[in-house]
Amino acid sequence: MAWGAPEGGDIGSLAVTGTANALELRIEEDCLPVAEPVRRTCELLGFDPLHLANEGRLLAVVPEADRELAMEVLVPLSGELLPRIC
Repeated sequence: MAWGAPEGGDIGSLAVTGTANALELRIEEDCLPVAEPVRRTCELLGFDPLHLANEGRLLAVVPEADRELAMEVLVPLSGELLPRIC
């Protein structure tokens, strides 16, 4: 399954994924990429960038057996992937 980040940003997407699949997720927030200008602006304004509405992100949940195929298809499209968040 795959979908774009909802209004809850990256954290919202992961929460929806966990709830829909009856999973408890542990998120290592430092591993999630946030562009430096975005990070600085959010710090200045007191926002958490991982909770903001987010354009241009895709969360894809694929079976481990299909991981390599998913990476082959998605890497050329994005250039920046997180193959696994634990």
